[in-house]
Amino acid sequence: MILAELRSGYQYLATSLNSHPKAFCFGEIFGSDREIRKKSLFRKDFPVLEDNQSAVKYMMRIRDYGLNHNLDAIGFKLNYVDGMHNEAWKPMWEWLVEHKWSIIHLTRRNLLNRLLSERLAQRHDSWQNTEYDKPIVLDPKDFFFCQERSLQW
Repeated sequence: MILAELRSGYQYLATSLNSHPKAFCFGEIFGSDREIRKKSLFRKDFPVLEDNQSAVKYMMRIRDYGLNHNLDAIGFKLNYVDGMHNEAWKPMWEWLVEHKWSIIHLTRRNLLNRLLSERLAQRHDSWQNTEYDKPIVLDPKDFFFCQERSLQW
């Protein structure tokens, strides 16, 4: 599992892992919104996790997918914001520990760059934007809030 804060490069890492023939990362399968889960699944032939569905059974299905496709590594992305807000999915954590899943904890050391990247994405309502058209002005309070939030995560 790739656990990360927003704008830390976890999409890039997941895409890189998916370029390896013996690895597959399913994306944000535990996103807070069904459309996010569907969009980032990376496999159109795999079902989306529904809000009322058992996360443990879903993880078993993912594990079986890896076994059936002879993969050495199978996983998914989880960001701090979406996390596991759905109470029905909380038993999944114990299941992951019991089955010895590894966690790649990805952070971005330069919080100012992370905050600027987040503001740029919000400005364009696009998380893959490469257009830098106007300066971004930050209130220092925003930066300190971002820093405190990152430490809490």
